[in-house]
Amino acid sequence: MEVNQAVAVAKLAGSERLSVVAGIGKNPMLPASLYVALIFFAANAVAMCACGCCCCFRACNRKRVGFCRKLLLLLLIMALQVPFCYFYHHLSVAWEAKPWWLFFGLPLPAAMVALDAETGETRWSYTPPPFRKPACEGDEAMLLPRLYNIFVHKKPGDPICLPDNWAQTVVDAAGTTFGGHQDGYLYAVRDADGSGTIEPEREVSRYYVGAAFQASQAIAPGILAVAPCGGGLFVWGD
Repeated sequence: MEVNQAVAVAKLAGSERLSVVAGIGKNPMLPASLYVALIFFAANAVAMCACGCCCCFRACNRKRVGFCRKLLLLLLIMALQVPFCYFYHHLSVAWEAKPWWLFFGLPLPAAMVALDAETGETRWSYTPPPFRKPACEGDEAMLLPRLYNIFVHKKPGDPICLPDNWAQTVVDAAGTTFGGHQDGYLYAVRDADGSGTIEPEREVSRYYVGAAFQASQAIAPGILAVAPCGGGLFVWGD
């Protein structure tokens, strides 16, 4: 799996040696409703070109170009695509992009890996629960509100987050690694006993914020802060 973010270098729990920690995995793509819109756009473009070529052919051969029922049917189908996309968008949100084949979902493998900074040997590896949505958490649900704010309220912003699989990881003074993932969770991973094996029930904590992450987490003495793509600022303190 590829590394798409900067890494963290620090001493982790269970060892005095420096380690390199990175989030690896396949990046998310577009919301399912945008894929449908792009497919419709391409099909409409091909159909309009075919209709235009037909009209030009008839005109060049001095045939009468009159009322075209096929063109009217095409325009009607194009008009119906807007409510279809709207319905498909809300269906994707309500069903959480399940079944996967209906909403362009594919498994997006991911892991958080710690390597020895000198030897490159794996110190530990943690694999989060599978994430199958085509876009990161929150991108489908927030798509229409973001577009509304951009085009109606004229507020600057982006319609989608489109982040990496993981935000850049950070490590605190106690050797705990923090990383925001595309599934909308902030993870805290700590190999407390130095065994080289992460036990999810005992050595992993996570907090759901509802959106993925573009920026890294921020750490200061006694404080952890994160600003996800969905807006807001989440802060934890001692």
